Amino acid sequence: MTWIRSLCTAFAMYSRLPVPCGNWKKEDMQYSIGLFPLVGVVVGALEYIWMYGAQRVSAGGLQGISPTALFLAQVLIACIIPVLVTGGIHVDGFMDTSDALSSWGDRAKKLEILSDPHIGAFSVISLMTLAAFWIAAVAVIAGSGDARCWGIFGLEFVLARALSGLAAVRFQNARGEGTLWAFTDLPASARRINTILLTVVAVLSSAGILALHPICGCAAAGMSVMIWGLYRRRAYRDLGGITGDLEGWFLCRCEVAAACALAVVYLFAVR
Repeated sequence: MTWIRSLCTAFAMYSRLPVPCGNWKKEDMQYSIGLFPLVGVVVGALEYIWMYGAQRVSAGGLQGISPTALFLAQVLIACIIPVLVTGGIHVDGFMDTSDALSSWGDRAKKLEILSDPHIGAFSVISLMTLAAFWIAAVAVIAGSGDARCWGIFGLEFVLARALSGLAAVRFQNARGEGTLWAFTDLPASARRINTILLTVVAVLSSAGILALHPICGCAAAGMSVMIWGLYRRRAYRDLGGITGDLEGWFLCRCEVAAACALAVVYLFAVR
């Protein structure tokens, strides 16, 4: 039952999917981080199904609707599927962190900005830039018509969450309090099990990505790991560790960077 409650807690916290979940208790969160990549499985599966279905519809054509309009709808809906599933919790963290890291304040000031519910100019600019790269990459991936690209794209949502979970469990927490701390302040045995789970998922999702297309997969998975390493460096240097907001910042950057790497390699090395 602990595993089931942990799964429900993970989906209740990191998605907007309806799950049976009552009042959270500490023991209900023991394996939630380890099961976090399952949210990525849902997002990735929906992305693949949508791209495949939209391609079939486009191939058949719809009377009175131009192919350009159909493609635009395909791309834009593919772009917002992750937000629809997660409720945008990671985007919120991305915006808060963008404001904090773009400030000229010291570590304490940056942590204070992370706690501020208001948004600043830097968060809006950063989100617009991120969205531009995201839409461009998804347009290439969706327009490729290659099921292998769609599969890599879907698996990247799983890999990104496995890396995010590993950071949550293994990286130093900057505050020692807050929502992320509640999910990761665990007994040594639970931390060990979560680490093993996340490592296995990261390895398996990476293997799947490489199996689908070695060249494109290497670019996408390699980019994800590189962003993960840069995330640790930046978090420790500027804030002394990670927070829940930084986890959202990493996840958004990881997903977009991997999609861009996949799109660029497909365009110039594969197509």
